[in-house]
Order: sequence, then structure tokens, then C-alpha cells
Amino acid sequence: MAGQRARIGQVASAIAVVLSLVFVGFEIRQNTAALRAQTRQALADGSRDFILTIGADQELVRVYYGVFRPGSFAAAELTQADTMQAHHLMTANMRNVENVYLQYREGI
Repeated sequence: MAGQRARIGQVASAIAVVLSLVFVGFEIRQNTAALRAQTRQALADGSRDFILTIGADQELVRVYYGVFRPGSFAAAELTQADTMQAHHLMTANMRNVENVYLQYREGI
């Protein structure tokens, strides 16, 4: 009788361990999904912020348009500081795109 109780206890313990591992697996999967969602949101926020930075400022629109549309009316009016500002904006945008690409390569 004691041997049978011991076996029942071992089986119950084994089942409890398996159920615990299944639970941990579900938790890890849920946390991974949440992390991916947060990462996607952060990437979207970065793109939105860049667009709003330029779109909300007429001077930045003029500079950006003048540099990246060389034949435009604004191109002739650009100073060296304007050109440098536009190139820094583009570098910031490229860093954002680079981050998106790296996240994609990581499977996120």
C-alpha cells in the first residue's frame, strides 16, 4: 500500500512538473508577442515623429524640399546651414529605417 502511494505521488509530481513547463511555455510565448507588439509600436512612433517633425514646421518643409528636389524653387534659396539641416534630418530618418531593418532581421 505504501509503495502504491509512493508511485501515485511520483506520477502526480511528474504531471505537476509537465503542467508547470507547459504554463511557462505559454507565458514565454505571451511575453514574446507583447514585446514584438511594443517594438512594432516604437518603430511606428519613430516614423510618425519624423514625419510630424518636418510636416509641422514650414521652414523644415522648405529646406527638406529644396535639398531633395534640386530643381525646385526652394533649391536656389538654400544656405549651407539649410543643406546641413536637411542632411541631418535624412540621417535621422535613415537611422530609423536601419533600426526597422535590423528588427526585421531579428525576427521582430
